[in-house]
Amino acid sequence: MAYIIGIFTSIALVIAILLMVFWFIMVKRREERKIKERQILLTPANGSSIQPSTTGKQPLEDFSFFKLSTIVAATNNFSVSNKLGQGGFGTVYKGRLRNGIDIAVKRLAKNSDQGFEEFKNEVSLIVKLQHRNLVRLLGCCFQPHEKMLIYEYLPNKGLDSFIFDQDKCYILNWEKRFNIILGIARGMIYLHQDSRLKIIHRDLKASNILLDDGLNPKISDFGTARVFGGDQMEANTKRVVGTYGYMSPEYAMEGLYSIKSDVFSFGVILLEIINGRKNTSYHQENTINLIGHAWALWNKGKVFDIIDSRMGDLWTNQEVLRCIHIGLLCVQEHAMDRPTMSEVVFMLCKDMSLPSPKQPAFIFNGQDMHASDSLTNIKDVVEIAVKRLAKRSHQGVEEFKNEVSLIAKFQHRNLVRLLGCCVEHHEKALVYEYLPNKDLDSFIFEKCSQLNWEKRYNIILGIAKGMVYLHQDSRLRIINRDLKTSNVLLDNELNPKISDFGMERIFKGNQIEANTNRVVGTIVYMSPEYSMEGLYSIKSDVFSFGVILLRIINRRKNTSYHQEKTINLISDVTKENNTFDFNDLLDGSEEVCKTNFINEDESSNKSIKNNQE
Repeated sequence: MAYIIGIFTSIALVIAILLMVFWFIMVKRREERKIKERQILLTPANGSSIQPSTTGKQPLEDFSFFKLSTIVAATNNFSVSNKLGQGGFGTVYKGRLRNGIDIAVKRLAKNSDQGFEEFKNEVSLIVKLQHRNLVRLLGCCFQPHEKMLIYEYLPNKGLDSFIFDQDKCYILNWEKRFNIILGIARGMIYLHQDSRLKIIHRDLKASNILLDDGLNPKISDFGTARVFGGDQMEANTKRVVGTYGYMSPEYAMEGLYSIKSDVFSFGVILLEIINGRKNTSYHQENTINLIGHAWALWNKGKVFDIIDSRMGDLWTNQEVLRCIHIGLLCVQEHAMDRPTMSEVVFMLCKDMSLPSPKQPAFIFNGQDMHASDSLTNIKDVVEIAVKRLAKRSHQGVEEFKNEVSLIAKFQHRNLVRLLGCCVEHHEKALVYEYLPNKDLDSFIFEKCSQLNWEKRYNIILGIAKGMVYLHQDSRLRIINRDLKTSNVLLDNELNPKISDFGMERIFKGNQIEANTNRVVGTIVYMSPEYSMEGLYSIKSDVFSFGVILLRIINRRKNTSYHQEKTINLISDVTKENNTFDFNDLLDGSEEVCKTNFINEDESSNKSIKNNQE
């Protein structure tokens, strides 16, 4: 009996030991998993990280990984009464920890456009930063279905809640506004050059500037920030994130960002602080935005009209004028013309001569031009071409919106440049750069003698390069759907620029083709599958390009053969019998063209005869 009891006791002891070992292994794995998760969170995209200790202790003494139960208790179970605001990330709640410290909890919404990458990005970046003008991240809560960032609580919320509020704006006299401008600038210098990491914020705006008890600014929201390594000056992205109105033109249109992108955003904020209105709040007035308003007043010598009257009278003309001047320097169209943030602070703090600002980005409006003119001169400086939507036009608001929204994103030497638009009451007009040589049509049919083969070939190549950009090199894959000679404009040097994007369509991802019940375009340039079935793709544009190419060589319209032995130019080139003579295709109006073309490849005529389709 004692023997049996001993056996059972030994078995129980072994089981107990095995359970203890299993428990120890599970605890160890849980700790290792936590360390690994924290390692992932603290490692930004460039790979630099703060290494957590192997003991599982916090990598930073002032950074904590909060339990979900702690945050639930602090926010009263995310009570609506504790809600501070909401953005692309999710909802922000006020909370109070058991030790009496007030916190702001930024909770990632389950359906948020921003996700784990932005969450991780903000943790990994801001945990490494320490500056009085950056918001302090206390920690985070990271659970399978909950992701939250825990910040210091700033009772005065965002800068936008002061400068754009009819009542609170009176609190901000000039001295306080100037201190906010200077504080933001100092915070940006830290991000751009003084911290160990060179950080591009990419979403600097008034609502991302928080104010503490003393109205000192603190830059927040680093979810879309990016780290630059070594001597890196700029980077490119296919996914533009940020807020329109604060984006620099090269970032909004090309996806290019650098420290100068942040400088542009800072310039917008500076002008907003002085003016007391949002950059985008002028769209129903005489100017397209605050930048355009400030630039117009600057040129008229009435720049003090931009000042918010609610900030009182205790300011000096010289100091405010210098700030407006610096703001205009920051929002100049070309990144290379903008100062760095360190230069901005130097200019803010020192009475010195400043360079004259050049034309800012996004400034054209409806009152600066006469919409009835096809050519207008703004302030005798910039010649423009105005495309006015006729009230009886078959094209309407959708085509107008399409052209504005698409071409504003393009940047290529072979695409016409859209300077702005006018939308007022019953008037809609698009404002383009002015190209004195008009369109390709006018040269092919009226000035053909000026087009030798070299010029014609350069035009063909330029159109092709522009189409390559639309089809594959731009962030958006664009199908033109109305490519024709009259939509190809020529600049002073006869370089081609594709225009008229009202009929364009965007293809997403791996989309190859699309179908429409409404066929738009010019019939003689349409591919058969598009004109007959409504199917369009990049190959539809290729067909249109082919027609243009043949017209450039031949000079005659594709439809000009209807009274001859062939239906059109294409049919003439592709005669079924082998009687086609290569020389017959060439434009006989310019011997130089014919001679140069044939001399380049004497065997091309034979090749065409032997390989006709």
